[in-house]
Formats: sequence, C-alpha cells, structure tokens
Amino acid sequence: MTMFLLADGAAAPDIPRLILEYVLYAAVIAVGILLLVVLRRFGRLPKHTELSKKLADLESALQACARETTLRGYKAFKTLGKLIARTDKLSYYAAQMSEKERDNDLGSIARLLEETHGLLVPLRRMRQDAPDAQTLLAAADKVHAASDVLDGILSRDRQLKAERAKK
Repeated sequence: MTMFLLADGAAAPDIPRLILEYVLYAAVIAVGILLLVVLRRFGRLPKHTELSKKLADLESALQACARETTLRGYKAFKTLGKLIARTDKLSYYAAQMSEKERDNDLGSIARLLEETHGLLVPLRRMRQDAPDAQTLLAAADKVHAASDVLDGILSRDRQLKAERAKK
C-alpha cells in the first residue's frame, strides 16, 4: 500500500484475506480453462479415419444383429435403440463435416446414414418377436456404401497430401 492510502486513515489490508481471494480467483480461472479444454475435446468432429472406423464398427454390429437368432423382446428393442443412436450420431457427424469442409461426398455419406436410420426405426417399433434380418442386412449394405464413399475421400486426401509434399 502507498503512504497516501495509509495516511487517509484507511486500515492496513488483511493479508491472509487477500491471499485467500487471489487463490480462489486462480482456482476459478483454472476450472474455467479446464472446462473449455474438455468441451473442445468432446465437441470436435472426428477425423476422416476415425469416421471410417466408426462406420466399419456400425456395419459389423448391424451384420452381427442380423445373424443373431436369439434377439427377441426387450433385448431386441434395446439393441436396435443403440444401433439407431449410433447411426444418428454418425449421420450428424457426417453432415457437420460436410458443412464445415464444403464436401458433397461427405453429404452423400450423411444421406446414406439417414437412409439407414430410416430402415432401422420401423424395426424398433414393430411388434414382432425378432427384427427382420433382411432389413438389417440392407441397412448394413447402406453403411458399407457410405464406407466406400469415405474410402474414396481418404484416397483423395492421401493423393492431395502427396502432391503438397512434392511442392
């Protein structure tokens, strides 16, 4: 403190209280920065290779569900709900990536995944004992077609990267 503040009759500051306030301010700032890092990490869109892996996982899960003969009742409802949620999430990712990168091929992947979603939703609402294997295989074929489109995008990316490396 300066002599002018002390001369005015102001009391000397309480040092432990000031230290405590500054420590609390630092803690609030640190928590805020940590929260921003976590939001950024979980809010980012996947890379093309990550999307390709997720598409392959979804395709194999759909094929496994089509081969499953004991899938009935609540277990079928729960499994189809998870598959629908995964398809919807991947469709969202592909649509957001298409908008961000201005890439029509990613838009076609999003469209194929929306068609897959459209095939799966009626299966969940049916009152049958087991889901229709043919519809599940058709959904897996659509996911495979989306994966093929993404493979074309990945090869294009590799080619562009090689061209940039030559320059």
